[in-house]
Amino acid sequence: MNIVQGLTRAMAHSAIACLATGALADGHSSSVSKDDLAAINKAIGGFGCEAEEAEAEDGGFEVEAAACENGAYEIELDSEFNVLSLSLATEDEDEKAEDASTLETDIMALLATMRCEMDPDDIEVEGDEIELDDVFCGGGQFDINLNSDLHVTGMRGE
Repeated sequence: MNIVQGLTRAMAHSAIACLATGALADGHSSSVSKDDLAAINKAIGGFGCEAEEAEAEDGGFEVEAAACENGAYEIELDSEFNVLSLSLATEDEDEKAEDASTLETDIMALLATMRCEMDPDDIEVEGDEIELDDVFCGGGQFDINLNSDLHVTGMRGE
């Protein structure tokens, strides 16, 4: 066997091993075994989280929606089950659109009780803070800040 044949055979074996373990560089993922899931739950349990499913991904593990005490989190772990990152799980785009629509309706109803109006396109949401730009109330123009419970936290005239 020459060098080219040897390298070709070695590359083929490596590719088969990668396919078998799901360890492809393109981000391919696969479900984890029950033992790995138990180890993942042991690792994230200290954060008050539990996973029903996880994926082997990029030499480690990922939980897309761990049920934690204060919400759903996306958690990444290394191959030794050390937690690398925790971040709030992103919602499905349809759920986001529905939540935004409901929030807009609730804000517009609140403004009506205040005898105010605004263009719904001027609602800006960042985390738990909501900023309402160019709100017109009783002949004046204001910027209004709300918290996530829709309580006014600030109001300034423009």
